[in-house]
Amino acid sequence: MRPLTLATASQLRSRLYMSDDFDRSQFDVTLSLYGVRVPKQDVANLATRLRRCNALFDRPRLRSVVECDSDEVRLVLLREECGAGACCEV
Repeated sequence: MRPLTLATASQLRSRLYMSDDFDRSQFDVTLSLYGVRVPKQDVANLATRLRRCNALFDRPRLRSVVECDSDEVRLVLLREECGAGACCEV
């Protein structure tokens, strides 16, 4: 077996992503999460407290705090296991 060179790896990668039979929708995930609307100045304090009790949403490459309708309010997302007050008291 010969070692995989950089050029060969690049060629394989481009074939995989460009192939017509590769269906990216297989990797789509839909999450139903609870969130708390918090004034922007209080987000850091709440996120720290939620992280300590393991209630803050924590997934690689996804944010746990997102923008809301207003510039002054943020939405702090809770873990999937936390439903309607079933997680912890902060």
